[in-house]
Amino acid sequence: MLKNLTTVILAAGSGTRMLSSLPKVLHKVAQQPLLEYVIKLAKSCSEEIITVINEELANHELFNKLIRHYKIDTALQSKPLGTADAVKSVIEYVRSEYTLILYADIPFVEESTIKKMWEEKSDLVVLGFEYFEDNQYGRIVVDERNRLIRIIEKKDAKGEEAKITLCNSGILLVRTTILKEFLDKVNNNNNSHEYYLTDLIEFVYKHKNLYKSSLIKVVDYNEIIGINNKSQLACAEGILQEKLRTSLLNKGVIMIAPNTVFLTPTTIIEKDAVIHPFVFFGPNVWIDSDVTVLPFSHLEGVRVQKGASIGPFTRIRPKTEVKENSKIGNFVEVKNTVLGKSTKASHLSYIGDATIGENVNIGAGTIFCNYDGYKKHHSTIGDNSFIGSNSCIISPIQMGEDVLVAAGSIVTHDIPAKHLAIARVEQKKYKKRI
Repeated sequence: MLKNLTTVILAAGSGTRMLSSLPKVLHKVAQQPLLEYVIKLAKSCSEEIITVINEELANHELFNKLIRHYKIDTALQSKPLGTADAVKSVIEYVRSEYTLILYADIPFVEESTIKKMWEEKSDLVVLGFEYFEDNQYGRIVVDERNRLIRIIEKKDAKGEEAKITLCNSGILLVRTTILKEFLDKVNNNNNSHEYYLTDLIEFVYKHKNLYKSSLIKVVDYNEIIGINNKSQLACAEGILQEKLRTSLLNKGVIMIAPNTVFLTPTTIIEKDAVIHPFVFFGPNVWIDSDVTVLPFSHLEGVRVQKGASIGPFTRIRPKTEVKENSKIGNFVEVKNTVLGKSTKASHLSYIGDATIGENVNIGAGTIFCNYDGYKKHHSTIGDNSFIGSNSCIISPIQMGEDVLVAAGSIVTHDIPAKHLAIARVEQKKYKKRI
């Protein structure tokens, strides 16, 4: 946490190039909104955070959920008049000595990079990078002493200026008094008739005897990649997935075909877990060591303990816990359930809103009927019980320990410990008529 710093997140852009009814900064990479990555970075750097938004974002349910969760202040930019205008809409609320400007569509900036900017102890620090291919980034112009002169937007760059390879990420750290002075004087004399925050660099250079400016270069372009369209969104997904996979492999996780495994930033997998091809991890998954996850499984919101086996073709939904040495097999869906140690549900079952004891067998085709059309109901199965194939548990049901439910039963009443329950129509035989 850096002292005396306010972070301003710019999120008011229209995002028209995304061609979507969903606001650009709410599109997801690895199951997490772009804006959330930037909020988490801001939270790691400063206590004071303000997000500049537009009316579309202000009225969106997902955005408001994020703001409530992270307790972030907001300011409304009523018209899209440029980045300097966006900052101007919030500057009166900034009381810290320094202001950090982040962008909601640049999600991968590292905390260590921001700390490097801070350690420069300059009045203005710009985050830049070298890029040798044609691009839409602003060009950074420096003097013979490598001091920042100005930043030229791509659309305004001409001749030799357009050939400059030193590019602007947009992210900057500035002394707040300088920022306020600049915002009082900025104009829109450019091709777009917008108020550019990048004009701040030229303003500081004109006062170079009073202010010190610095440039920090990012080595890896992927860290400051901006996302403006679906193609860049897909590219960002690939970048982050590769980073997440590599991190887990380096920690001792076994992936048979890493490129087919999809992860989130909240995925935790411990060493010696074995992940087979085509596995999808949604948010908040924790896999212990020595767990095997077989192909075509989809997991989210689950803790899987040591020695357990999942899949193939398993779906596990949130609020589920799979205890040690348990097994969830093919075409089984589990939701809001605790499976005790050494419990097995090997085939073709749905288990929802249940607590299953230790060493329980859930037979093929078993369904926990947990929804009555109005609300969900919970069932409990005691240790060492056996649920026969093709049974229906009409929740709420309480079963004691060592219960045997005959195959094909429809269980509608509680079953005491050490009892056999048979709940099916008596079989009758009739002579076949020709």
